[in-house]
Order: sequence, then C-alpha cells, then structure tokens
Amino acid sequence: MSTEPQQVEAIPKHGAPDERGHRFSMWNLLGIGFLLAILAAGYGWSSIDVSMEGMFSHVEQIALTILVVAAVAWFGEILPLFATGLFVLFLALVWLQPELNKVTPTAPVVFMAPFFSDVIVLYLGGFVISRGMEQEQLNLRLVSSLLGTSGNSPTKLLLTVMGITAFISMWLSNTSTTVMMLSVMMPVINHLPANSSSRRMFLLGIPFAANIGGLGTPVGTPPNAIVLASLRKIDLAPDFLTWMKFGVPAVVILIFVAWGMLLLTSLGKQRSLNELDLDKPKPFTASTWVVLATILLTVLGWLTSDWHGMKSGTIALIPCLVFFGTGILKPLVIRTLAWDVLLLMGGGLCLGEVIERTGLAKTMVGALPLEGLSAYWLMIVLSTIACTFSTLMSNPAAAALIMPLVITMAGSVVAPVSFGVAFGCSLAMALPISTPPNALAFSVGGLKSRDMVVPGTLIGITGLVVMATLGWKWWEWLGLI
Repeated sequence: MSTEPQQVEAIPKHGAPDERGHRFSMWNLLGIGFLLAILAAGYGWSSIDVSMEGMFSHVEQIALTILVVAAVAWFGEILPLFATGLFVLFLALVWLQPELNKVTPTAPVVFMAPFFSDVIVLYLGGFVISRGMEQEQLNLRLVSSLLGTSGNSPTKLLLTVMGITAFISMWLSNTSTTVMMLSVMMPVINHLPANSSSRRMFLLGIPFAANIGGLGTPVGTPPNAIVLASLRKIDLAPDFLTWMKFGVPAVVILIFVAWGMLLLTSLGKQRSLNELDLDKPKPFTASTWVVLATILLTVLGWLTSDWHGMKSGTIALIPCLVFFGTGILKPLVIRTLAWDVLLLMGGGLCLGEVIERTGLAKTMVGALPLEGLSAYWLMIVLSTIACTFSTLMSNPAAAALIMPLVITMAGSVVAPVSFGVAFGCSLAMALPISTPPNALAFSVGGLKSRDMVVPGTLIGITGLVVMATLGWKWWEWLGLI
C-alpha cells in the first residue's frame, strides 16, 4: 500500500470493517473449495451414527461443522466477513433447522431473529447518530474547541485526540468513531511528512483509542453487545451504569498506557506543529439543536434504562426516527450506513444460537480442560483466547464463538468470565484485520502492518495484565464477583 498521504475521501464513508476488495483469484477459488470440502466432510460425518454416550449427537455434529466453516472463513477471510455471516444463516436454515426440528420444535425465525435483534438495532442507532453529528459538524466543533489546549506539541495533541476518541467511542460504535475522528484529523495528519513518526502516531492512536474506549459502555463495541445479549438470556446482564463502573476506569488507565506505548515505539524526533488551519464549523441552526438534543436524550435513555425498562435497541430508534423523520438526514443516507457490519454481527449472533440450541456449547465446555479452575483463572484463560482469536478474525465473531461456552458455566463464574471475554476481544489490535478501526486507519495510507504489531501487541498484553490485577480487585470491590 502506498505510503503517500491521501485525502479524507480515502476513508470509507460508512465505516465498514474491511473495504479491501474480494476479487476473484486462485486463492479465493482454493479457499471456497476448502470450505466446500469441510462441508462435505461434515455432512458425511453427521450421517454416521455416533450419537452414543460421550460422542456428539447428530445436530451437534452439524453445528460443529457450521462452527468450523465459519471460523475458517472468518480467519482466512475467504469470503467477505458479512457474507460469512449470511452463510452461517443459510446453513442453519437449510441444514440444521430441519434436523433440529426433529428433536425439538424449532422455527426458522430462531436463526433469523438475531439479524434484527435488540443488539443490531442498537448499533444501527449508533451509526445514525454518527451521521447526524457529521451532518451538523458537531464533531468538528468539539475537536476544534479542544485542540487549542495542546499548543504545538504533537505528544499533547495525541493524548487530547486519544481522549476525545475514547470518550466518543463509549457512546458510538468504535467504527463510526474512527471514521469521524480520522475525517476530522486529516488536516493535521496531512500536515505531517508521509514517513514521520508523528504521522504514524496519530494514525495508530485514533484506532487504538477507539478500541479502548469501546470498553467503557455496553454500546461501545460489538463484543460488549454480544456479551450483554448472552448475559441477558440468563438474567445476569448488568445495567448501563454498572457496566460503566468497571469499564470506564479501564479506559482511563489503558489510554495512558497506549499513549505511552506509542511514544516509546515511535522513531525519530517529534516535530513541533505549526498553527493548523482547520475548517470553521458552520453556525448553529435549528437542525443542529435538534441533533444535539436528540443525542443527549438518547444517551440519557441508555444511562437510565434500568429505571424505565426500555431496551437499549428501543432507545436507539429515537435518533433514527427524529433524524430521518424531520429530514435532517435524507433517505439516501440509509443506503450508506454500515450494513455489512450489522450483517457480520447478525451472523455472529446466529452462530451463537446454532451452538447453544444444539447443546454443542455444553458438550464443548465439557471437553475443555477447565475443570477445577477458579473464576479468576477461567477469566484469564478465556480472555487470552478471546484476544488471540480477535487478533486474526473479527472481534464480534470471536465473542460469538466463545460466549455460548461461557454461558454454560456455573452462575457465579459467568459474569467475571464474560467481562474478561469482552475486554479480551477489544484488546486485540496488533494487525490491520484485528479490529474495524485498525482497518480504517490502515486504509488511509502511510502505515505498514508491522507499524501496528509492536505497539498493538504491547497494549493488548498490558491490558490483559491490568485486567487480571487491578481490574479483578476493582470488580471484587464493586461486588461483581
């Protein structure tokens, strides 16, 4: 990829996790052939009667085959990530559901519902909020008013930008936040030489801060939403404020850790920034006040969901109705939202239904050498596995693979282990494919994969250590364990 700085138009408008084209090639053909071979082997295996004690049942064999196909496709990016999510749904409907229905009555809607569940609507609302902010230039106004505190120091400016990014990412999806902050910061980034360490710091600091900021609230990142949806099924889901109590302190600590890591791993002397000529935000209008009031109302609704009883997804419909209903956002905008991200998340949630409904999750947990481990060590082991998986595949998919296993554990263990899985997924940021923000930053130009490896790995490891030490003690003090 070219290292020359590009214009802001290079940033995908809809915030898709990976905009690289999946053009037809021999590699794609071989990959698809490999997936078909796995399906054929799984079909043949499921036709053999091995449903004796200690073995997988027929429906569990089908579910395991779907799981393997999805994992291989997501790991190898054989198909576009969202297409793999749809493939999971297809296999669940045409292969698993008829067989599962013979064992226990199961309607097809069970596997279709995750694609427009409360979690999906929640993130749809987040995308719409992001567009409303961009439309009225609230993002530019916010950043312009805060950049003056940093002077000409790139290190202070980096910390300011990372703090802003992390805060916004607590309320909007980290993908939308990264698109917005990269767009706002492109005048600064383009001001710096293509190969300068300062430029790399900003290109890395924004996605890293967006990943970390997502830890702060249930709506900050898809793994959080998947974990919350899984806990909600067994009535163990924390309310919005409770999640913030254990999430926000982690965000504050890890932002400073990430900032320090970027400074330590950057090469060369940092340049002093001259005065930057940023675009002046347009004056406040009636539509600006409507957008601002709607966002504040939505955030207030999320914060008080435990009082009024409405689900987060229901509250997220407010900006959708207001922005499109009043004409602040034109109908064509709906076509440009990150539907591929929503389809990917839906596929991950659908896979969770496949694993849970067939009993495969319980069987797999029984096969893991986890017996006798305390909640603390279970949290460490599974959060490390989640971080490793998320480094090489989408973090919503990693959460969807692991959470059905966690839900089958003893009640007192589920909550801390689930939090560990959510945190582990978001701490994976060593490669461009590890998270949507990483991929977006990489698409701008001026970064190589190895630029992310060292700081991203160090931040991930440090985050796991912080979670296993200070985090665990904090959770105990809050009574979450």
